[in-house]
Amino acid sequence: MEKFEKETAVSDFVSNFVDVSKFYGLCKSCPNCGNVWSCPPYGFEPLEIWNKFSKLRMIVYKIEPLSGCEENLALLEKTKHEMLLYTYALEKKNPGSTALSAGKCSLCSECSRPKNEPCRMPDKMRYSIESLGGDVEKALRELFGIEILWEVDGKTPEYYTLCGGLLLKN
Repeated sequence: MEKFEKETAVSDFVSNFVDVSKFYGLCKSCPNCGNVWSCPPYGFEPLEIWNKFSKLRMIVYKIEPLSGCEENLALLEKTKHEMLLYTYALEKKNPGSTALSAGKCSLCSECSRPKNEPCRMPDKMRYSIESLGGDVEKALRELFGIEILWEVDGKTPEYYTLCGGLLLKN
């Protein structure tokens, strides 16, 4: 596994990589939309989140796959959890910052949102860059020179990528 980090101004990131309406449109076709607290629709405008911060530290993990599908799913979940713990630690070191997860929240085995109940872990739940309208695929390509590879015809990609981050006040 390789880890990459890069800081950029939030204003530049929003100008170049955020399109809330485009990504909300894509989110609508996902079964998590409206069913997971970290996924849209929200009771706020995602740009409100971006505008509270001055810098974004993107964190990318490039992961070599294992031999089988189940092993890869377990590896990705384990690595996603490790990344979340890492970003929590960064939050503690940077008062006023907010972590961004790699994909949807998976802290609970079943989200309380479909039952119209509040989040069980609001202090730990984090939004992803994508759920706030960020084009992670374009950002990884342009800022890191990394292409996101997808499974094609059941063939495991050469590597997987997970992208999260940390929004910083200054």
